[in-house]
Amino acid sequence: MMGKKLSEDTAYEVIVELYANELSFKKIAEEFNISREAVGHINAGRTHRLEGYKYPIRLTPHKIAQMEKDKSGDKSTRR
Repeated sequence: MMGKKLSEDTAYEVIVELYANELSFKKIAEEFNISREAVGHINAGRTHRLEGYKYPIRLTPHKIAQMEKDKSGDKSTRR
């Protein structure tokens, strides 16, 4: 699904699904016929950012692991 412009209403519905935290990014993408990358961009606030919302909306497993690593004092990172 490349080049399709997402309406603001649909983007808002994606945000609602992200907050509900019941569906995976893949399932949300399938529901709205958009890519997982598009869901990720909305989640991170790179596209369709709404004032007053904290981003990322949902932490990904990668982000959670990184936060736990940072808390433990391990400052080494893979790049």
